[in-house]
Amino acid sequence: MLITTPRLLLRPLNASDLDPIAALNADAEVMRFFPKQMTREESAAALQRYRDKTEKHGYSFAAAELRATGEVIGLIGLGYLEMDADFCPCVEVGWRLDRKFWGKGYAPEGARAWLDYAFNELGAEKVVAQTAIQNTPSIRVMEKLGMQPERCFMHPLLEDCPRLQRSILYAIERTTYVTRKTPRITT
Repeated sequence: MLITTPRLLLRPLNASDLDPIAALNADAEVMRFFPKQMTREESAAALQRYRDKTEKHGYSFAAAELRATGEVIGLIGLGYLEMDADFCPCVEVGWRLDRKFWGKGYAPEGARAWLDYAFNELGAEKVVAQTAIQNTPSIRVMEKLGMQPERCFMHPLLEDCPRLQRSILYAIERTTYVTRKTPRITT
């Protein structure tokens, strides 16, 4: 499946995406709200997990490619979130972009297209996003999407990373989401 927005092509990840994704995951500034930077091998394993989840659920985090140049600028997509939290399982929207593309509106543009897909194609009733409470850039994107804070929580998968464990959950429901401009979706 491909989703196009005015500036982005959101597509399933493939083996040729390893170089830009490994570089993204090795960047200390990009990964400052993650437990650690990732090695190339860890990035390869993550790509395979995303590809497996796409196969299983029909969606996952996807390559975000600039339509004008074909350059992969990061990941934007939906995840099927399963962890020991009372709001799971659920559909999550998320993003991680190369820092040279920060502040240009790509994260909300791509995430909005995925929200449209979640509500209009998957029939989701609610989509969440979660991050460490100090991640104000991602929180701003969540708010631009119309998501509302639900609560803070101690992230069960970050017990070994106390600096990031206190997290915030944002959500948006189908009944309050306003579809902007329907992205073009092809299979």
